[in-house]
Amino acid sequence: MQDDDRVQLDGLDPATVARAMASLVEQTAYTAFAHAALNTAPVDVETVARIVTRAWYLSFYGESAGAWQHLARRAFAG
Repeated sequence: MQDDDRVQLDGLDPATVARAMASLVEQTAYTAFAHAALNTAPVDVETVARIVTRAWYLSFYGESAGAWQHLARRAFAG
C-alpha cells in the first residue's frame, strides 16, 4: 500500500511502472541488438525505438488498444 499522494496508474505505483518500463527498454535492446544474429529478420533501431516509446507512452498516459495494435502490425509486417 502506498503511503504518499502519488497518482496511481491503473492501481499501480508509478515508480514500479517506471522500473518495469526501464527493464523493457534494456531487455529489448539486448535481444534486438546484442543478439541480432538470432533474429529471424533484420531489426532497425528506428522501429524498435518507436515500439518501445509507444509502450512507455501508453503505460503512463493511456490510449485505446487499437492504436498500439495498429503500430505493432505495421512494425512487424513483412
